[in-house]
Amino acid sequence: MINLEVIETVKILIALVLAYLILASITGAFQAWIADRLGDSTARNLGMMSMNPFVHIDPVSLVLMPIGFLLFKIVIALSKPVPILWNYISKPLRWVKLTLLAVSQPMAILLLLIFLVLLRLLFIVFVIKTGFNELLHAYQYIFEAVVGFSVWFVPYQLLMALTQIFIYERQKSGISINQSFMLTFLPLLGALLLRDVSFQLLSRFVSLVNGGLISLLKIFVTI
Repeated sequence: MINLEVIETVKILIALVLAYLILASITGAFQAWIADRLGDSTARNLGMMSMNPFVHIDPVSLVLMPIGFLLFKIVIALSKPVPILWNYISKPLRWVKLTLLAVSQPMAILLLLIFLVLLRLLFIVFVIKTGFNELLHAYQYIFEAVVGFSVWFVPYQLLMALTQIFIYERQKSGISINQSFMLTFLPLLGALLLRDVSFQLLSRFVSLVNGGLISLLKIFVTI
């Protein structure tokens, strides 16, 4: 007899992998597109404006992420960094452009969450009208996995971009060992420390979006 706990764990792992593929591809492609619009076509030339997840995922993370969840109940995975030549971002309003680049991946996640909340509400309406509960149940796994990943992804990507700007704005030649260490571990450590704060903020954001969209749906949809 198959253990129900094992089945539940498998469902969560599948949802986490799907969430990772979705987040990595959307955030990477969006930042590459923003960089291209602001004057740096490096990522576009390397094909990173593509929504193909295999352009953006890190194979090591794809393997280690399920292991980390099973052993420590922590969802951590990295995507391939979007190559940005910060010196190509020119005036006018250069610091505004740099800030927009720094927040582009977190902004993509927030936009995705708005879309997913709306899609969940539409699924609820569909289930109420048809009784097809399995569809909503399956979607809920993916939705919760995306939110769980976002708790980690938002502070990590923001700190990574800010660290890159800080380093590249102050160096004229190659990156030193200390700077490489900062790029690797500072965003990682910061994201881990900010997970609880990020969870509270994202939960509040999802609740606000959910309430606002419910109000709109009540205007256009009769349940």
